[in-house]
Amino acid sequence: MSYSFIGYFGSKGKGKSTQMFRMRDEYVKQSKQFKYDLNNPFILNGSITHTYFVSPTLQFDKTFKKNDNNDTIQVEGTKDNILELVQKIRDMKKELQPVMELQLQVREFFKKSKNLSQTLDRQTAILIINVLKQIENMKQKYPELIIDETDKDIISNLKEFYGLLEGKVITSFIRMPKIILILDDMSSCSLFCQVQENEFYKMIIQQRHLNIFAVFIAAHEMSTLYSAFKTQLTGFLLFQGINYEKMKDYFSQVQELQSDYFSMTDFMNLYKYKICAAHERNDVEKQKYIHKFLYVVICPTSKVYEGFNIRLK
Repeated sequence: MSYSFIGYFGSKGKGKSTQMFRMRDEYVKQSKQFKYDLNNPFILNGSITHTYFVSPTLQFDKTFKKNDNNDTIQVEGTKDNILELVQKIRDMKKELQPVMELQLQVREFFKKSKNLSQTLDRQTAILIINVLKQIENMKQKYPELIIDETDKDIISNLKEFYGLLEGKVITSFIRMPKIILILDDMSSCSLFCQVQENEFYKMIIQQRHLNIFAVFIAAHEMSTLYSAFKTQLTGFLLFQGINYEKMKDYFSQVQELQSDYFSMTDFMNLYKYKICAAHERNDVEKQKYIHKFLYVVICPTSKVYEGFNIRLK
């Protein structure tokens, strides 16, 4: 699965929040198909470990409560809170990176070792104990990142090592986080004025390096957010309520939407007649076939998109 940054644009009450959480659920489901590899800990496979839901109207947001689960952390969407979250994500990566590198070395040692009771010297034992203590500190701080060891050789040698120390056997390690960031109703947030000068924008540029697997961001209008992030977006969902003429100006700059088989006119007509005009029909039978949004995939590099026209209803 590839990294994603998806925008959700349209009027209030058109289903943006609902679709963000449905997209989140799909990403969580898909991520579980890819096992995390302790031998390659900086390749972001494995399940989602954190979902941050940021909303300026958090206490009134019923959508979140319907979709709540244990791995979702609520953040009230003020400028200061968002910047604090950015720093928290950076600090987590900064803390984990050196410990993970040492963990790799320790696992390699236990993988290759034989007859520890006869070959393990005091200096090596002290170094290993020091690394294991650092790993345990990270486990206490980030218990959601604990992962069990599955390599039989490493487990066997860990048991022998702890036996020599007469200590409790621990056969788990720590993994890198895999984060989904959901930012709801960001139109009024002052953080997105002069966005290219702030820390949130820098975080989006560094998205994959900070273990942020996907960012979903919603707004009632497109101008500021779309202009700032158009080169980072991997896709966007268009709901009712977007100014049709302004939208033509925005999307005329997206070359990926133009091809020999699909023109800008085709794209605009899809939105105008399938999303906007369709909702004006009074025929009850025709209402069944109304499209709630138009989903445009700019970078279709992942199987996660397959079947979304069926799943996201």
